[in-house]
Amino acid sequence: MCLGYYQAETTWEEAQERFRGSARVAIADRWRQAQGVAEAVSAPPPTRLLDVGCSGGFSTRQMADTFPGVRATGLDLSPYYLATAKSTYPDLEFTHGLAEATGFESGLFDVVTFNFLLHELPREVSIEALREAYRVLAPGGVIAVLDVDPMRLLELPPFRRWAFQVTEPWCKDGEYYALNVGEELQKLGFVDVVSTSNDPVNSLVLAMKTKVS
Repeated sequence: MCLGYYQAETTWEEAQERFRGSARVAIADRWRQAQGVAEAVSAPPPTRLLDVGCSGGFSTRQMADTFPGVRATGLDLSPYYLATAKSTYPDLEFTHGLAEATGFESGLFDVVTFNFLLHELPREVSIEALREAYRVLAPGGVIAVLDVDPMRLLELPPFRRWAFQVTEPWCKDGEYYALNVGEELQKLGFVDVVSTSNDPVNSLVLAMKTKVS
């Protein structure tokens, strides 16, 4: 999938690492900034991380590698994906549940991540999932949303956009195209919201839950 992101000749493994590595570095930097320290080595590491919509566990592995030693939990609605995740990554935790109603206690996680989930959901469900992320995130915690940049999709030639939408029913007007993740995070109470281009195709939105004064 990532080979098409870059013009230079590269292997799929190199493209994957470039793409995922960019996200890992940005998330780690945002965590450091949220802790108010200048050097990454001085930042207290997060204790618990929740990867929402973990699928077969690959994204949870990548997010766990961002913070060595973190207790990482992947959440997904599909028992089939979860069975694969548990078999492939036995050192990580995986649980069955809804993105918009996880069942976890409030303030349990230091970091909450969404990897290519929101474009798979109706707009209102995406907003509810982000609201739930705010609830389960600890004060001073960080949220990271990595997903397809809807502006890039809208720039595609009509046939290519149609071919993409055939398998992505919520990537359409009024749904994913109308979802501004940064604005929704601000409405929910997140602060220091920043949206960046992770790579030529995908955007990464980072924000923090306000610390308790």
